[in-house]
Amino acid sequence: MLEFAFLPKVIAVHTSATMSPGPNFALVFKVATERANKLSSYATALGVSVGILIHASLALFGVNQMLSSHEGAMLVLKAVAALYLLYLGYLSLRSAQRIFTGPKDAGANALNPRAEAGHESFQKYFWAGFTNCLFNPKAFLYFVTVLPQGLTHTLSAYQASITLLLLGSITLAWFSLVSLFFRLPAIQARIQRFRLAVSGFTGVLFVYLAATFIVDLARHL
Repeated sequence: MLEFAFLPKVIAVHTSATMSPGPNFALVFKVATERANKLSSYATALGVSVGILIHASLALFGVNQMLSSHEGAMLVLKAVAALYLLYLGYLSLRSAQRIFTGPKDAGANALNPRAEAGHESFQKYFWAGFTNCLFNPKAFLYFVTVLPQGLTHTLSAYQASITLLLLGSITLAWFSLVSLFFRLPAIQARIQRFRLAVSGFTGVLFVYLAATFIVDLARHL
């Protein structure tokens, strides 16, 4: 088992990074706390996990490291991420505005105010989670700068496959737990009493995250 002696460190690093607040957590929180069906929140978690697998695969093959050395590619990534986060912030703030000015049950399902069929809901929220993770510079930089510290040597195909499986499983487990917690009836009851504050908070959080990328972009222009 010496060939997997590096795994405990990798697992510890990845678990800590996954649990830290960021765009992925904000999106899963947003979907779970809005009155979308349960499938939507778990689809978002799955989409984020698949996005993490893409990042991890690129990192293990050295693609992330290569891209990070090209300033232009990083600027484009951050610009796309900032625009996407601004869009999510707009949706949340629009939801807050509807709650403030509309009837009591307005503002639910900011990503789609209308009721959705199960498969449509799953696809929509899966792609929302996947896109959010894929264009998340926090995830990109994590796989370039932080995770490699836990890797002491170049991995074989077998070691890389096991590592990817573990990273994806940790991510899916954490965001599924986040979804489950915020979908609990007792938590939902409390959140529904403060829907305006919750939607406003998530909107401001998305805009703040976008602003950090914009400020970083401005420094490099």
